[in-house]
Amino acid sequence: MSQNDLFEQLDLGLLNSDNAPILDVEVEVIASIKYWERRTGLGRERFLDRINLCLRDTDKAVTKNQLNKWLSPSQENTVPAWVMPAICWALQTVEPLETLLKPIGFKTAGVASEILRQKAQADIQAKKYYQESKQLDNAISQMLKGRG
Repeated sequence: MSQNDLFEQLDLGLLNSDNAPILDVEVEVIASIKYWERRTGLGRERFLDRINLCLRDTDKAVTKNQLNKWLSPSQENTVPAWVMPAICWALQTVEPLETLLKPIGFKTAGVASEILRQKAQADIQAKKYYQESKQLDNAISQMLKGRG
């Protein structure tokens, strides 16, 4: 089996499963955000400022009260999807998104990962073309031997 065949056999894992994954990750997402907030040393005010800086060109802003409610596991409120990219930017990590994606078996990928993926696919394609070229060379050699 070639590498190309392996690539073609890769599927979307849990997205194609008949069994729905358990997606109760609210507490884990909150824990991830709080962990990274502590780790960055920003403090709640500076964290909030960075979130709102990221949202400056939208019609949305986050208040301290909203953020506190979202990050309180005892509240019924959850962190809205529209603010997650701003939170990740503010914290300089995609870990909260990783936490969201984990139940469906995915991870975030940055530009470098995408370039590496494209390079791997190009290498596989180049190898395939090289093998086809060798087969054509062999066929030409056989034809020329038949003439002589």
